[in-house]
Amino acid sequence: MSLKLIVNADDYGRTPGVSRGIREAHLNGIVTSTTCMINFPTAVSDLHLAAMQCPNLGLGLHLTLTSGMPSLKPEKLPDLVDTKGRFWSLEEFLARRGSIPLDQIRAEWQAQLEAFNWATGHLPDHLDAHHHIAYANAELFSMFCELAQQYHLPIRAPRGEVLNELWTWLDGPSGQEIGEAEKKFAELSFKIPAPQKLMVDFYDETATRESLLEILVSLPQKGTVELMCHPGHADADLMDPDTGSVYNAKREEELAVLCDTQIMESIQKRGIQLVNFSSLS
Repeated sequence: MSLKLIVNADDYGRTPGVSRGIREAHLNGIVTSTTCMINFPTAVSDLHLAAMQCPNLGLGLHLTLTSGMPSLKPEKLPDLVDTKGRFWSLEEFLARRGSIPLDQIRAEWQAQLEAFNWATGHLPDHLDAHHHIAYANAELFSMFCELAQQYHLPIRAPRGEVLNELWTWLDGPSGQEIGEAEKKFAELSFKIPAPQKLMVDFYDETATRESLLEILVSLPQKGTVELMCHPGHADADLMDPDTGSVYNAKREEELAVLCDTQIMESIQKRGIQLVNFSSLS
C-alpha cells in the first residue's frame, strides 16, 4: 500500500481572495481538498466557482463558532454571539465554553451543514473545525462525532502528540485529564473514517519550502495522512482590522510554496499519491 496524502486548505469562503488562492493552489499546486466557512458572505458564490473551475477539488465543511456571523439568526444563539450578532472571538469562546448550552452549538452546526448542502446540492466530503474548536473538550468532540456519524462523513482527527499540542493551544485538559480525554477521543474517532495522521507544522513561520520538503521526507511509508494548510490572497476583506484575520499576508507565502515545482517533484519522487477525503469512503 502506498502513502496517500490529503493536502487540505482551511478557510475556503473566508474572503474571495482566500478562496481564489485555494483554487490556484489546487490547479497549479498540490492542494487536493478544502473546507468551507459557509457562514461568510461570499462562501456560496465561491463554492459555485470551485464546482466550475476545480471539479476534482474535495469540498468539506469548516464548522465555525469563533469567526463571522452565524448561519442561524443571532437571537437563536444568545450564548454564542456578541452584541453585534457576531460569534465570540476564540479567546472569549474558550473563556465561556463551560457555560455555553450545547444545544445552541448543535443547532448552529446543523444549520451550517444544511447551508453547505443547499449551496452545492450535496453533503461535504468531510468535517473539520475552525480554530480546531471541535476538540476543545470532550463534549464538543462527542457532538462533532455524532454529526459526522449521522451523515456518514469522515473527519479530521488529530491524535497523540498533535492532539496534546492542540489541547495546550486551546487551554484544554491537562495532566491526568489528558490521558482520559485522549482515550475517549480514540474510542469515538475509531468509529469514523479519518486519516491516520494529521500534520499541522506547515503554518506561519514554518510555512516555507524547506519546512514542507522536510515534512514530506518525514511522512510514513503507507496509510493516509492529512496536511493542513492555509493558502490565499490577502485581499481587503482579509486585511480589515475589525472583521479580517490576523493570518493574512502569510497566506500568499503558503500559496507560493504549495505551487513550487520542487514540492511536486519531491512528492512524485517518493511515490506519494495525492488524494482527497473521498478516498476514505
